[in-house]
Amino acid sequence: MARIKVVVASLVVLCSYTRSRAAEYMNEYLLKRPWPSTSSSYNALELGSGIGLNGLLLSFLNVNGSTTLTDGDTETLKNLEENVQRNKGGCEVRQLRWGVDEVKKEWDLIIASDVIYVPNVVPLLFDVVTTGLREGGEFVLAYARRNVKFELVLEEA
Repeated sequence: MARIKVVVASLVVLCSYTRSRAAEYMNEYLLKRPWPSTSSSYNALELGSGIGLNGLLLSFLNVNGSTTLTDGDTETLKNLEENVQRNKGGCEVRQLRWGVDEVKKEWDLIIASDVIYVPNVVPLLFDVVTTGLREGGEFVLAYARRNVKFELVLEEA
């Protein structure tokens, strides 16, 4: 069974857009969590990467694994790709539109930070997570309160 963690609401050079308090909490979590041994391969995915703050840190910490940063917005992906190149991030960037694009069960760790803006994305988010996590995988969500009640997020989880 996969584990789900919710984190309630420098190292990289970023261009454009903004970061959130939830992203700061996610980075704190990533810096404190134990990482697999250097001989392990670990597949990690960030959903709704935005500027890539959390995903870039994840790729630096996940040195022997693979890290993929995703976002659904085409313009955001251009900015994300630029940030990855500026920081020599060893990660892949690709578009992932929840509820539209296929997700394979290949991830040991999925993270998402400040990605819930409207109620209808909550089931789409958790569908991606439950479809994409391998057995024993972990999902970490840094939730920022916006227009969606926290109770709805917990119900869906």
